[in-house]
Amino acid sequence: MALGLIAGIVAGRVVGHSPGIVIQMIIGVLGAFLGRWLLSRVHDQLGIDTGGGVISLAFAAFLGALVLMVVARAFGGGFGRGSS
Repeated sequence: MALGLIAGIVAGRVVGHSPGIVIQMIIGVLGAFLGRWLLSRVHDQLGIDTGGGVISLAFAAFLGALVLMVVARAFGGGFGRGSS
């Protein structure tokens, strides 16, 4: 959960979208699941071993949160301090 929160906050900063701490936490946690799924697809399709340690989980959480934050910014542009 803490890893998801951190991933959501970092992804929000990278994208320039800050919808609020609760939404960032939700995006981060859901992004962790999405990122892990994406990395498992990379492993299945390309045979690239992404590992299973904390670094791999943090990268997966950030990757998934980044994807979801871009989608949130694209479709929910009206809310948050960082939206334009």
